[in-house]
Amino acid sequence: MRRVLGMLWSGSVCTLRSCEACGLGYADPRLAGDGAFYELLHERTGYPCSRWEFSFFARSIERQHAVLDVGAGEGAFLESLGAERRVGIEASESMCDRLRAKGFEAATSLELTEGLFDRVSLFHVIQYAGDPLGWMKQISGRMKMGGRLAISVPDGRATGGLSDISTPPHPLTRWTRESLVCLVERSGLEVVEVVWIPQRFSSLMWHAHASTRARAARRPGSLAGRVDGLAKSRFRTALLTILAMGPLLGLLPRARRLVSRSQVLVIAEKRPIREAM
Repeated sequence: MRRVLGMLWSGSVCTLRSCEACGLGYADPRLAGDGAFYELLHERTGYPCSRWEFSFFARSIERQHAVLDVGAGEGAFLESLGAERRVGIEASESMCDRLRAKGFEAATSLELTEGLFDRVSLFHVIQYAGDPLGWMKQISGRMKMGGRLAISVPDGRATGGLSDISTPPHPLTRWTRESLVCLVERSGLEVVEVVWIPQRFSSLMWHAHASTRARAARRPGSLAGRVDGLAKSRFRTALLTILAMGPLLGLLPRARRLVSRSQVLVIAEKRPIREAM
């Protein structure tokens, strides 16, 4: 991890800034992780098998739709769909190979895909982009008229400072409801719906676990750092869970906020540009 980070950053200092108007937080410099970084990261943390927004957005997807999932991981969302064309974007070529093995089209960038899409999903991925607006404009340009996009992120006001979500390049930006809506509208799409994603109390354990991993990365010589360096993932995960009990107790005062308003989902549609009267 340190070797990959050294390749990404020219120095050892990263400044976290914020926009007073919309609440967007961002890293300076804003250098995104590459395929090697995320391959190593997800080797230890894995990809989620399900999210609440999977089923929420899937209700709008029909068999004839062409679907693009940006940040597809191992293809959990694509596997839940019955659409004839399912395409996944992932940063590492090895993850793309896994997606192809499951029968999906896959590419490491949008430029390597073909055609237009009826439905596009970006679940917890825009915060890792070096140029979010540029990326969103590219995606908007590849959507069919009437096509829909679903984008979800952690809400920075609820989750900021709790875990590795505050450690660039994972992620580079910290979003709020207002800043996410602004991003979507500036990319040329029209917001249809904004939803707070309901969470279970078990999500607090995820935050505590992530906080422990972040502490291990910052201090390799600490107990958490030594545990995180264990070769056997089964023992590593079990011991990190035990160490996460301390951070979990610290989260309890903010439990209600984290469960009710820690993640936001925006649904948007591509519509014809209205001419001024």
